[in-house]
Amino acid sequence: MKLNRLLLTVSIIIIIIWLGMKYRRELYEESDKKAFDDYIMNTEKLDPQVVKDMVAKVTTDVTLQSKFYSAAQVDDRVTIIELSTEL
Repeated sequence: MKLNRLLLTVSIIIIIIWLGMKYRRELYEESDKKAFDDYIMNTEKLDPQVVKDMVAKVTTDVTLQSKFYSAAQVDDRVTIIELSTEL
């Protein structure tokens, strides 16, 4: 009986910790995407390296990162906004 109660308590604690970590990870990823969108919309001149670094925080796809970098070099916000729907 005590073993069952102990296993139940440990299981509940592990699930609570896992859910908390999942929530924080989703919150962090969403804040990176929002910061990227704010930078694209509110910056007068895009810095290609900043765009590349911000995209690297959101995705690991090197091809997509290079597309963002190329579009930022020519300050093509329309292409960047279209590409950001793929993130």
